[in-house]
Amino acid sequence: MLPAGTSDDGLYGRFWLSPEPPTPGLLLVGVRFSGASWEGSSSNSIAVFSLLDRLVENNANGAVTGAYQGLANELVGVLFDQQSDQIELKLSQPIPVSTNRFVAVLDAENLPMGQKSVIFPDRIRVSSIEWLWSAPE
Repeated sequence: MLPAGTSDDGLYGRFWLSPEPPTPGLLLVGVRFSGASWEGSSSNSIAVFSLLDRLVENNANGAVTGAYQGLANELVGVLFDQQSDQIELKLSQPIPVSTNRFVAVLDAENLPMGQKSVIFPDRIRVSSIEWLWSAPE
């Protein structure tokens, strides 16, 4: 199930702000996109799943599984295949105060390859988004 708080403003895709922990004191460790896919054709563009950190106004740092890590040590997952069962964006370290700090994004971006025409995917989908939590050690 997709979270209710979504927006299309300023993006080709959708985004969600990190929620309050389900239990006080839990640490945010990342986000999981299940059933990720894109449809249509793509020319000089890519489907991107990313986690932005509003505190530093950049991508959060960590590791990507289930997609190609688009930028070294940054949480930018690029889906070249048309689907992935699960994409996880795991933070380098758990974050204690995360409510509304992070932005999970589904987006399409053009590649700076010198081509004049860009065809973006028709649709980028996920079947669910799950924020990943852990207890403090």
